Formats: sequence, C-alpha cells, structure tokens
Amino acid sequence: MKNSLEELKKIKASIEAELLKRPGVTGVDIGPKYVNGEKTDEVVIRVYVAQKKGVSKYEAIPREIQGIKTDVIEAKFESSVLEVTSQLPQFGKADLNSYSTLVGGISIGPSRMINRRFYFGTLGAIVEDNNPPYNLYALSNFHVLCAGNTSTLKNEIVQPSLLDGGQYPEDIFGAVLRSSLGENVDCAIASIRNRSAAAAIKNMGNVNGTRIATLHMPVRKQGRSSGLTYGIVDGINATVKISYGDPIGDRILTDQIAIVPDTSKNATWSEAGDSGAAIVASENGRIYVVGLHVSGNSQGTRATANPIRAVEAALNVTVATSG
Repeated sequence: MKNSLEELKKIKASIEAELLKRPGVTGVDIGPKYVNGEKTDEVVIRVYVAQKKGVSKYEAIPREIQGIKTDVIEAKFESSVLEVTSQLPQFGKADLNSYSTLVGGISIGPSRMINRRFYFGTLGAIVEDNNPPYNLYALSNFHVLCAGNTSTLKNEIVQPSLLDGGQYPEDIFGAVLRSSLGENVDCAIASIRNRSAAAAIKNMGNVNGTRIATLHMPVRKQGRSSGLTYGIVDGINATVKISYGDPIGDRILTDQIAIVPDTSKNATWSEAGDSGAAIVASENGRIYVVGLHVSGNSQGTRATANPIRAVEAALNVTVATSG
C-alpha cells in the first residue's frame, strides 16, 4: 500500500534535522525515486548530497526510513544571482533590452556596485499591494534586489541591470520597499515609477493568478540569462541548504519546490542571472504563477523555488492579474 504524501511529510519532518547534520548533505525532499538515472513512479524521501562518494556506515543514508524507501541525489544548490566585478559572462539567450512597460522575465539589478560587485537577476512578476492604494510593485529575490545586504532597503533598482547596459540614474525605475529572507522565502519588491507595468510575463502572456505546485507538474520560466525554459516539478516539501556567498553565507530554506528540466525541450533549466524568475504552470490555456526561482546546481539541471503563496504572505502582496 502506498503511503500518502502527508504521511511522507511527517516521516521526513521527523528525520530531516538529523540527516542535514551529516557531512555533505545539502537537502531533503519528497519525490520520485531514480534507478540508474531513470525516474520511476515510486515516491520516496530523497536526500541530496554535494558529492556521491564512499562514506562510513554511520554516515551512510539508510535505504529505508520508518519503512519508506530513500534515494540519494547529487546536487549542491547555489543562488542564481549573477555577481561580477567587471567582465560580463556570455549567455546565448540573455535579454539585455530596456522595457518601457515592466513585465516578468526581464533583467533588473541594484543601481550601484555593492561590495565592489555588480548584481543582477530577473524581474519575476508584477504584484499588487494588499493595502490601499493597491500599488503595483516589481517582484524578485532578496538576494537580487538587496544584493545580500540587509541595510539596503530603499536601494534603487535599474532595468536593465547596470552590466546589461542600464544607466544610472536614467534607468532607475524604483526602490526596494519590502524584503524577506526567512524560513521559506527569499523575496523582495521594488516600487515602480516613471514606467508602466503589466500583469504579464515575457514570452508567456498575461498572468491569471497563482496555483500550488504539485509533483510532476509541467512548468516554465523566463529568466534573464537562459530565456524561456520548460521544466517539471520533481520534488516538493524540500528543505535545502543554499550557498549565497558573502555576506549571507549558507542558509537553509524549508518547504521549497524542486525542479528539473523537461529534457524533451531543453537540456538545462536555469543559469546564473535567472534568480527571481517566476515559475509558471498552464491550466486551460491560462498561466498561473506557482513559485519564485531561487537556486540551482552548477550544471543547470536541478533548481529550487519558493512557493509563490509563501512569497505573497511574506511581502503582503498578491500576484497581479490581467483580469
């Protein structure tokens, strides 16, 4: 008899703290078991490790936990912001354009160097304040808009980013208003002035609301660096260690969404610079936001995202819709 997802979540919660203390463990989630690299229909508790290698029997991941099978997946997660000191890496699908109307999927970043670095990422979606006068804001990650520095609230933001051709002060469109780097979110919003905004995402169309990500759900995202890519929700209820670099360091985020590329359409899912991109699912021809891209492995084949409703709650906003 198959265990329900709720039962799997309870068992995972009872053991994950101990698993995360083991050397090399980078995360724990619930998802399909892989055998010889092939996905199976069996849903198990999965443990991510930075590198698969021989370990002592005391450090080895048990084959079963409370009667539930396990799987071990090699992945180390790093924030997908792009930070450089001078020379811009090359990305084949990078969008360097300036937009008079702000939409999801385009380049943004702080209007100045921070810690001698340029930072930039992706504007995920347009959101609406839950309080009057219900202003529209630009949504991205904390580590994109605040560049890891908690003292930079009201930091001014440009579109496109400085290294994508943005100019200071001509391309400033707003400033950071609220941010949260908490238990399960990495998010921030910036005000919008001197430009219009639309409840849409580049190459996808108008946004119609939000949904909860579910296992095996097909998803898409439009990132500043990798453009439009297709993926699959491969894990849920993920607890992951994310390496942010200085000054944030390593953080553990809980209840995340794990995503892999749909390899029938693209070999990779994300690249550096895609941080903040909205994760979108389709339903009856309409698009709905399910998550906010945060981190990925260096190969671009595994990634994590905040659940969008946790983001909305943390920032007291609602994803804007076209209706």
